[in-house]
Amino acid sequence: CSSLASVAFPDALQTIEHGAFCDCSSLASVAFPNALQTIGLRAFSGCSSLAAVVFSDALQTIGRSAFEKCSSLASVAFPNALQTIGARAFSGSSSVASVAFPNALQTIRARAFYGCSSLASVAFPDALQTIEQAAFYGCSSLASVVFPDALQTIGRSAFERCSSLASVAFPDALQTIGRSAFFGCSSLASVAFPDAL
Repeated sequence: CSSLASVAFPDALQTIEHGAFCDCSSLASVAFPNALQTIGLRAFSGCSSLAAVVFSDALQTIGRSAFEKCSSLASVAFPNALQTIGARAFSGSSSVASVAFPNALQTIRARAFYGCSSLASVAFPDALQTIEQAAFYGCSSLASVVFPDALQTIGRSAFERCSSLASVAFPDALQTIGRSAFFGCSSLASVAFPDAL
């Protein structure tokens, strides 16, 4: 579907299944219907011209690799109903510059934003408890992160090669920092650990 430039979804649509628009390289923008609850595995993977998405307020699940390698996508704002961002969901989307997560999100899955080299700003939700393996690996523009008080686990290589990251303050609830979590963070000059770690 390399010539597909736009899509008009029906109002009643609740699910976009696996690979539905994978590699539709001319698709530039998508506005999802209000009823949409699920975006499946690799649904928009490889849509290299996709620059803007407007998620429905009802959206609960973004599947694994759903927007992987969407290299023109610049910003992502998630609805508050969102419960799951799948592994590799935005991996390799190298133009994404900012992300605002929904308040209720508890886990950021493995490699969710792997290689998002333009990502400079991340606002973590208060409910976040787990950042999984390599979630932000190679986000070389990310300069600072503020972890929420509820965070318990930072997975292996979670922020590896975030070469602009200058300071980190860990919350008191933190129990685990995985192997190589901050490996290659060559600008890191300040780290504040919680007493209980």
